[in-house]
Amino acid sequence: MKKKINHIKRVRTFLEKFEDVRLFSTGFEVVDFAGDLYNVRGSTGDPIPGDADSWKDLLEDEADLTGAECYVTNVTAPGESSHPEFRVGGHMTPNEDGNVPEGGDCYLMPLCSWHNHHTREERFEHSEIRMLRLTGYMQDELFATFALRLPSPSPFALLYFDEACSQWKERNITKEQSKDIDKRVFGRKKRAAQCKNRVLFERADDNRFLISITETNLPKD
Repeated sequence: MKKKINHIKRVRTFLEKFEDVRLFSTGFEVVDFAGDLYNVRGSTGDPIPGDADSWKDLLEDEADLTGAECYVTNVTAPGESSHPEFRVGGHMTPNEDGNVPEGGDCYLMPLCSWHNHHTREERFEHSEIRMLRLTGYMQDELFATFALRLPSPSPFALLYFDEACSQWKERNITKEQSKDIDKRVFGRKKRAAQCKNRVLFERADDNRFLISITETNLPKD
């Protein structure tokens, strides 16, 4: 229960920021970056919300990095570690203090679990330079809210807490599905009840970024 309450709080914080600043800038692009990088402080690491893509999947799908290895070449990992396996998409920044300004950019590159750990504050060198640049970064953001902020041809986006696995998930849906979410998205009453805590967003017609919150169903404080 404690984990669920914490996740509800994180979504409330996201909604407050959404209302205040309109989070239209999220996106990603494949880039070549050769500069030294540092682990981002306060990033979400590599959460895998159910059947949604992980940060690793994002790198493999968008940057064609299937089969890549951990990029770090200068900080030696112990022999029993996961290095050089590509286990996660690591949030990286050229800022030595590891901080990324809210709404700023950071980079995503292949890392092993050992190099991705929050205690690794060293400067990372790398010979491989293909990676993703993430825009509109938010410290400590859930993967689900990041994913639903990406542009999509779907007119609506649904954020919901799945009690079956205690995770926030996101799903792009049609206008017709938005009219009866219980039936047209979740189908069964039991499944709908497991996903009753949710927020429905509508996208703009022109650029398909989130534009407004149309329905909110979250537990009271």
